[in-house]
Amino acid sequence: MDIKENYRIMTNQQLLQIAEEDFNHLTSEAKSALHAELEKRKINPTNSENSIPFLLTTLISLSQLPKDTLAYILEQKEKGQPSIFIIGGLLERGYEEETAVQLMNELPNYIQNKIKETSNFILTGILLFTAGISIKMLPLSKESHLAIIILANVLLGLGTIRLFHGFLNKKRFTIIIKNILAEKSTSE
Repeated sequence: MDIKENYRIMTNQQLLQIAEEDFNHLTSEAKSALHAELEKRKINPTNSENSIPFLLTTLISLSQLPKDTLAYILEQKEKGQPSIFIIGGLLERGYEEETAVQLMNELPNYIQNKIKETSNFILTGILLFTAGISIKMLPLSKESHLAIIILANVLLGLGTIRLFHGFLNKKRFTIIIKNILAEKSTSE
């Protein structure tokens, strides 16, 4: 019987006990299998009173972070805080030093990807807005083409929201990447 099958047949209480008491002694394969089974059952061992920060020790990517932790990292970087300061904050939140350092090392690539995503957001906003304007320019009577006129207004609204959201996020991520590059240049 493999480890995944073993975890699959265990009770929730047994899985929690392993996560809380034996987690540090498991192999990486066993940790991954345990994490997957707990996720599948929607069990979070950090909810119990004396649990170890299970999810915090198994994270390998910024995209897996809880939203509040990711927001903390981004806000601190946007303010120009050095990585060592942010790592200290992550340690206070229960992250292992190795994980915190890994997350900070991943930050430049993460931000570059977010800048690309916001560029796509802006582009789709422009396309939606343009489609809305194009439809509004058609010679349609309000009575017979009400649905099309409503669609045009919706496209204008969605396009505007996406543009606004995209420009705000792009500005924020650009500030963060500049702060990361400034920190790198001063440390070299």
